[in-house]
Amino acid sequence: MKVEASYKHAMPIPDVVDGASGNAKYRVRASRHDGPKEAEIHMLDTNIFCVTSGEATLVVGGKVVGEHRIAEPFEWRGRSIVGGTPYLLKKGDIMLVPRGIPLQFTRVEDTPFLFFEVKVQ
Repeated sequence: MKVEASYKHAMPIPDVVDGASGNAKYRVRASRHDGPKEAEIHMLDTNIFCVTSGEATLVVGGKVVGEHRIAEPFEWRGRSIVGGTPYLLKKGDIMLVPRGIPLQFTRVEDTPFLFFEVKVQ
């Protein structure tokens, strides 16, 4: 799959690459955000974000407000996060969020915000 085409994906986000190494499974996705997103908790996946374009604020940690389980097993969503730490992410930045830690893209300052998302189990 071409990376540029995958930035224009429909939901669910398609994997660009997936596989395993030793006991670890991984998936790489090309993602795009044009605005804020719901809060998320990934109970199985550690997320590594590698920003390729734009700027956005990612809030990490704290408590999810309005937490509810979604259709995909072991994933939770919510309206917002209270008590988290905000990070401004821009082109060239890498951010790691361990499994079980809340995260939310609250602002997208420069669009499109494009990034590779590496999910490791």
